[in-house]
This record gives sequence, structure tokens and C-alpha cells, in this order.
Amino acid sequence: MSNKINESLVIRRRPNDRMIAIHKINGQTVGRIEIKRYATDADVFLTGAGHAVEKLAKEEAPSAAKDLAKALKKELDEGLERILNSPERPHLATLRGTWNMSEPPKATPPDFYRPGDKVLVRDDLKNAARYGCETYFDSPMESCKGKVVALKEKTRYENSFSIIEEGYKWTPEMFAGKIVPCGELREGDEVLVKGADTLDTYQAPYADKVIRIEHFCALGCCVMHSGVAFDKEKRFVGKLIRPPKPAESK
Repeated sequence: MSNKINESLVIRRRPNDRMIAIHKINGQTVGRIEIKRYATDADVFLTGAGHAVEKLAKEEAPSAAKDLAKALKKELDEGLERILNSPERPHLATLRGTWNMSEPPKATPPDFYRPGDKVLVRDDLKNAARYGCETYFDSPMESCKGKVVALKEKTRYENSFSIIEEGYKWTPEMFAGKIVPCGELREGDEVLVKGADTLDTYQAPYADKVIRIEHFCALGCCVMHSGVAFDKEKRFVGKLIRPPKPAESK
């Protein structure tokens, strides 16, 4: 009788926006995981596949499964690189320079953001770029860029969140900071200006933008930025608190 082991990983994409990874040994299923995929474009199927494999490896105890997942992840990354370089897909050239195969630094302390916080989504997020714990920014998430959203709950995958406004997975690296009540403002504080419909004409260019308080007017009732005055009681959504830089975090 042969002791040869037949081991395989099967990855499927379902029409209901889910990715499935199944680990089999000698025809028997020893591990299975189903996740939400983060792209609808077939050209980035390998991204979701690699993500599913890594999560499957974390669910299984045998080290052999992790070794297999690591090897497959390497093949998937190499396959994706070939796709991005393919002359038959010139429309993918825009992804060059934004795709990051290496793990980016996790600069945000894990307890900086909590469910219920209001956060400002960065407006410079790039499609197909990775932010934090194996999470990629995808085109359906574009509608939230530069907006204040509410964190709904932490997901099961490391330090990431779902948000009330939209169902994808978000990591702290995708946020500029959290928005808190203005309270007592000081010079140097950053504040988020309200929408244009609440501003005077001369203030409108700063609508929905973060500005830094340079100083206060002589009476102390207005905030000054680039020579423009803002009533500190009426013109701001809140104060922006950015996460500490790596050197500042403990």
C-alpha cells in the first residue's frame, strides 16, 4: 500500500461575492473557509485567492497547512505580477507603482480606533494598494474617500473594522484619524470644515477639508486659516485626532 499523500487547495469564487478555499488531503476535506472577496474584477481574482489561503492557514493547526499556504501565496503573488506586466492587459498599467507586494508597516496602535468612533477616510487611497493586515483598497470603496464614517464593529481578521456606511473590510491605515467634538480649540489643532451649504462664499473652498488653526481673531471667537476666518462654534464637524507616529506609540 502506498503512503503517498495527495494534498490540494481548491479556490472558488461564488456569484454571491464570496471566496471559498478548501484544503484536501487524500480527497478528504481538512479545512474550509469562506470570506467576502474584495474585488469584482476578474483580473484581481488572485488577490482574493491569496487572502483566502492565508486565512485558511490561520484556522488550521497543522504546520504542513501553513507551509502549503505560504508556498501557494508566493505562486499567487508571482502570477499577479505577471498579470500586471502583461501587454495583453494595458489597462492594468495604472496599477503599477500602487501595488505593494510587501507588508506595509503597521503604524497605528491596535487600540487607537474603537467601534462607535467617527473616522475620516483618507482621500489619497489608491485602488489595488494594500493597507495594513492583508487588506486591499478596492474600487467599490471609492465612495467613502474623504468622508466621515462610523466604525460598526471589529472584524475577525486582525485589527480591522466594518463601517456602518459600507460593508467592506477597513484597516486603521485607511483612516486619516478620528473625529471628536471640538471642545476647547488651540492653535495648531486640525479641524474638519463642514459642507459648502453651511459656509459663507469666501469659506467655500475649504468645504469638507481639514485645516490647521493658525491663530485666533482678536476677539477669540473666530479661527484663522490662510487669512480666512471661521466661526469656531458653527463651521466645523469636529477636531481631527491623528494616530501617533510609530516613534510616539508605546
